Amino acid sequence: PTVLEAIRLLIQVVGSDRLVIVGAMVPMVLIDFHQGLGGGRVTRDVDAVVLAASWEEFRAIKARLIALGFRQGTPQHRLQYDTAEIDLIPYSKALAPAGRLEWPGEDRVMTTLGFEEAFECARLNDIGGISVPMVSVAGSVLLKLVAYNDRPRERARDLVDVVHCFNHYAEAPDARRFDVAEVEVDGNPVRYEDAGACLLVFSWLARLLADRRAALAGALLFALHPLQVESVCWISELRGLLAAALGFAALLQHERGR
Repeated sequence: PTVLEAIRLLIQVVGSDRLVIVGAMVPMVLIDFHQGLGGGRVTRDVDAVVLAASWEEFRAIKARLIALGFRQGTPQHRLQYDTAEIDLIPYSKALAPAGRLEWPGEDRVMTTLGFEEAFECARLNDIGGISVPMVSVAGSVLLKLVAYNDRPRERARDLVDVVHCFNHYAEAPDARRFDVAEVEVDGNPVRYEDAGACLLVFSWLARLLADRRAALAGALLFALHPLQVESVCWISELRGLLAAALGFAALLQHERGR
């Protein structure tokens, strides 16, 4: 309830069209809550990106939130509301002209790679009666990989979230991960690496071609191609399948944002 109230006040101050929720809150809502699953990382932190043309505008936004009961935390982008924490990141091309956000007064530089696309692809999701703009699960995974690559020593927990998303992407009650493969093949369960990559191929082709039959044919070709045998037989070749999954996730996100 405290997190929801903090999000409601945040939307009240900046507007849903100038805000997008990213971070661990995305898989927690779109996977765990919507599908009734457990095992994900429970968080009271909310990572949010807000459009701000200048640091002065960002400070004004924070001042309005503090007037509503938020407290300034440390570092300067962190705001606290009772037990909830909001990591509020300002973004605009003026603030980060080279894709790097330099925090004033701090020896801290943050990449903004993917923020523009996050706003373009954000969708409203109902959370406790509040329409909250969030990136998709695929977008969240890509942003987490970017954040980890930017600050690997600080962002190890992002890899935990990425694996959780891979494990449960399109799981029950929407069990699409088995549309292009049986639950078991030769007595062995289908791994999420295989099923996830094939599902992403199907989703991308279906959007690109606007023909589900053609997309299914393409996904089957990808799944049954002899090259995929290497990924199944040798663990060292799993990197190729994971690279393909991430590549098709990026292509799917690109198509959704066009």
